[in-house]
Amino acid sequence: MIAAAKQSLNVMLSRPAIPAYSQLSNVLQQNLQQVLQNQATPEAAMQAATKGAERLR
Repeated sequence: MIAAAKQSLNVMLSRPAIPAYSQLSNVLQQNLQQVLQNQATPEAAMQAATKGAERLR
């Protein structure tokens, strides 16, 4: 188990240190969910996520 943890630590990335990370994560999750449920195309979801991210600035 310790060997697996050491290997994982080499490839892990921390979350971005930005004040609105929580809100940005929600925007991305909601749009990804729409794609997975065939409620939006990937392109439309990314456009919506971009607009949502811009509103957080």
